[in-house]
Amino acid sequence: GEQAIPVKWVFKVKYGANGEIERFKARLVAKGFKQREGIDYDEVFAPVSKYSTLRALLALCAAQDLELHQLDIKTAFLNGELEEMVYIEQPPGYIEGNGTLACRLNRALYGLRQAPRAWHLKLKEELEFIGFMASSADPGLYTYTSKEHTVFVMVYVDDILIASRSLDAVNIVKSSLLTTFNGRDMGEASLFLGMTIVRDRSANTIKLSQAHMTKDIITKYGLHDAKARSVPLSPSTRLAADEGEPLDTKEYGYSTLIGSLLYLSVCTRPDIAQAVGALSKYMAHPTSVHWQAAKGVLRYLAGTADYGITFKGTDTSALGYGDADYAGDVDTRRSTTGYVFIMNGGAISWQSKRQATVAVSTTEQAHRCDLQLCT
Repeated sequence: GEQAIPVKWVFKVKYGANGEIERFKARLVAKGFKQREGIDYDEVFAPVSKYSTLRALLALCAAQDLELHQLDIKTAFLNGELEEMVYIEQPPGYIEGNGTLACRLNRALYGLRQAPRAWHLKLKEELEFIGFMASSADPGLYTYTSKEHTVFVMVYVDDILIASRSLDAVNIVKSSLLTTFNGRDMGEASLFLGMTIVRDRSANTIKLSQAHMTKDIITKYGLHDAKARSVPLSPSTRLAADEGEPLDTKEYGYSTLIGSLLYLSVCTRPDIAQAVGALSKYMAHPTSVHWQAAKGVLRYLAGTADYGITFKGTDTSALGYGDADYAGDVDTRRSTTGYVFIMNGGAISWQSKRQATVAVSTTEQAHRCDLQLCT
């Protein structure tokens, strides 16, 4: 009377910080879309750390000269313990018997809807056992404080950053986690979620960038030799829904390009956030004008591929800037609010977003901008 969930093999090539092939992976995953809510799974929510938390942690490491190391937990989801009774079909290529037998899962498997939550609960239990507490501001950040030192642990699924003044404390935490889970000690952090972390101990700086990914995007769209632009989107450019000829989305891949640019803009490139935010409004029905504007952002990136965010230990300032235009969106006449918060010389949080409703005056537009900043 049970329903066995189908499974499949997924193959992937993993790359290192410089783009070289690091290893080949084969993973057995469950087809979780076949699961039935309330029968095969219940709760599925599992938090991950925020990018702003990562940047704030790097700023703190630069300011206080903290040690920063990284762990990679192998097959992390397989550590999660299932509360439900779940059966899967036998893996392709490893079928025993006449094919009527199924496998009962005692632990989670990649692809299951509850797998991320099961892993999160297991890791949280282990961290709390050794004395860590989750931050109320970000459930992906854990802290341990004693008279001698403070240790920070930041978790993004199976990637873990550990920071502390004491290298011995960092090694103790790494040893404890690697005793419980099968993982790799990657030493000092250098590549995290596709972002390169470059540390100059002599200058007391930490730089966060995505140069390799940026160059790959530029090359993919054939603009590696293009003439660089000085700005991603000219202030005089006003995009509208009805400008230009409709674009064949399958041929041009507008949504794919904007998706890649969005990832850059939320991770390490606040300088393109406004331009990408404006272009993303037309992903459903892009035109030739929008496509040329998007290529203009690529030309800007071609000349600034090595740009990133640099946190300086010698700069202990904490600043915030915010502003808004008035009825700048041609299609809706809504105003756009932009802000950036800077810590130790580097941006840690930023956004460019249209206001929820139309402001009827510059006073109302400015008031809504202030409310968004406070929120």
